[in-house]
Amino acid sequence: GWPAGKAAVLLLIIVNATLWLLNLLSSSTHVEQEQVVFSPRSWLLIEAVFFPFVVLFRFHSVTCLCEVLAHIDAAH
Repeated sequence: GWPAGKAAVLLLIIVNATLWLLNLLSSSTHVEQEQVVFSPRSWLLIEAVFFPFVVLFRFHSVTCLCEVLAHIDAAH
């Protein structure tokens, strides 16, 4: 059998990698509700400032989870 937690870590890697790719490749056509709260120009600025952080967070999460998986494999 698999060590405890390995399946959960693999699932988190797959989900996080998928979200990272979706954030990286998605367009900003899904922002109608945000543009009601903020002006379109303000939302464009918010998106331009924070989008790189979102992509970095997702990528960093995937790499950290891969490291956790490597430690689980090394321990067993």
